[in-house]
Amino acid sequence: MADGSKIIPLDMDKAEREERIKAEIKRIDMLFKKVDRNKKKLADGLIKRASFMRITLEDLENDINEHGTIELFTQSENTEPYERKRPNVESYIKMNSAYQTIIKQLYNIYGEEAGDSEKEDDGFDDFIQNK
Repeated sequence: MADGSKIIPLDMDKAEREERIKAEIKRIDMLFKKVDRNKKKLADGLIKRASFMRITLEDLENDINEHGTIELFTQSENTEPYERKRPNVESYIKMNSAYQTIIKQLYNIYGEEAGDSEKEDDGFDDFIQNK
């Protein structure tokens, strides 16, 4: 692949998959080293979800590259098969959308700490401080 990633089958070893997720969590955690501790705690769940999703998306993408987006499907032997979108494609589309949302949320948290955000005060800091 052009980005240096390797094709990994969806049925790969569970331990290997968990190691890939842990490595992704570690990679994102490094970006959040300087983020305020309270905001980092808030981001931890998002980081775990984003890591799981990224690895799953990579696996789904590899499956789609190998098997395509369309398959022949039939309800029974008595009906003609027809083309349909493979279920993994639907999973990929939905998960990719959710992943993009989480990444945006993480970027907003990171951006606030890095001074990149020009958002108005929404009261979030006061809410966290008073809990």
